Amino acid sequence: MADSDELLFTHHQGWTTAFARTNAVAVSIFGGSMDLKLSGVPFGPLGLHQIGFVALADLAQAPLKSFSGLPLLYGMCFDGCELSYRVAEGEADVEFITPDQSSDDWPYESYPTELPAVPLIAKRMWRQGWEEFMQLAPNLNERENSTVTILVPPPAKLGFSLWGPDGDAEGVTLVFQYSPADDTVRAFNVCG
Repeated sequence: MADSDELLFTHHQGWTTAFARTNAVAVSIFGGSMDLKLSGVPFGPLGLHQIGFVALADLAQAPLKSFSGLPLLYGMCFDGCELSYRVAEGEADVEFITPDQSSDDWPYESYPTELPAVPLIAKRMWRQGWEEFMQLAPNLNERENSTVTILVPPPAKLGFSLWGPDGDAEGVTLVFQYSPADDTVRAFNVCG
């Protein structure tokens, strides 16, 4: 069961890691400004949000890559967003996004253009099978489709709403599936 101060969860090679807020300097973060060069298919007029950044060094048996971590990008202002992007150090190439038109009032009016930056620490790590990990998010795929899967449930203690009261109450969870074979991240959400 997740603690209310845990903000995201990773599953990689049979290990689950829970990340929580820290007051220390950390490479992994929740939210923050997107310091990436974006390219790829057109979308807009609003931009993507950086949901977080997970340092590969914070993962058990981290994949050996030429970049330091995974930027977690999502179209928060794109209702029902599904997104695929290729990552490299300091870059993300958007390969697919639907819908490709943003909304001024989704998920709610005056949505922030940037989520607050919260440093994260790998709080706890444990052996866990995929079936058990799936229970952390409602309606998650029944098969493991990637090498690294990251879940971001609505934050309980950050002082803002990720989805608005209705979406947060439903437990809408962001899912990021990373494949190191082609350095592609697929992002979508699941509802309770």
